[in-house]
Amino acid sequence: MSGKKYKIRTLMGKDIFKISKFIKKLGINKLQAIFSDNELSKSINNIVSHGENQDIAEVGKIVSVFVSTVIDGLCDVEEELNELLESVSNLSKEEISELPFKDYIGMVKDLFMQKDFMDFFKHIQTLFAKV
Repeated sequence: MSGKKYKIRTLMGKDIFKISKFIKKLGINKLQAIFSDNELSKSINNIVSHGENQDIAEVGKIVSVFVSTVIDGLCDVEEELNELLESVSNLSKEEISELPFKDYIGMVKDLFMQKDFMDFFKHIQTLFAKV
């Protein structure tokens, strides 16, 4: 027995809508803006191409942009995330919000790392590749 207080069920077609709503509200499109920014793109390329000889100022700039983007998004999605977790698990939103931090993060990770979730995005990518 794993000792987890929750169980994540297999994803179904109806889950696409809650997942999409969550991702949209998270602001994933902000990442597109980051990669479209010429200055940030140059910094990312410099970091990748210089390996161990990275400019710490450039690394710090990139890390701060990504961290602030994630935090900005997380501040807006508490309700949607707990609603999504409730719909795919055996716990209520109230029980989910009361989980210890480590268990809450584990639950989110278990949802987003499950094969069905990854397959959904691979399928979407395949559809767009055909277009």
